Amino acid sequence: MRTNIRYYAQSIALNEVQLAFVGHELVGTLRVLPREPIVWPEIVEDDAVYVHTLAVKRAGTDQRLGHHMLDWAGARAATLQRTYVRLDCVTDNTFLRDYYSQAGFNERGEIDAQFPARVGMLRLQRYEKRV
Repeated sequence: MRTNIRYYAQSIALNEVQLAFVGHELVGTLRVLPREPIVWPEIVEDDAVYVHTLAVKRAGTDQRLGHHMLDWAGARAATLQRTYVRLDCVTDNTFLRDYYSQAGFNERGEIDAQFPARVGMLRLQRYEKRV
């Protein structure tokens, strides 16, 4: 548990964590990383931002908040002069697979991603969208 706290504290300090508010209510979050060598090991150039941990409060789903947050990530990528937004999900999560496809992301293959021991090996479907 302490490792997770340190990990996310560092992510917040690096401005990777973004929060979405409607008025004063927190309705969503995502992390935008500058690189992702575990899931995209073949990528050597800094040509994308990588979205992780997208979460939307149920009330925000009616407003397409997740799509707006992914669009924001695309704008962030463009600001950083990156060409793509990349993300992934476990291969058996049909909801997210459909969601990312509907948001305009293209499938870029599956990978067995080896994370640190507390997570281990995950079979992931990768997605990419040109900005």
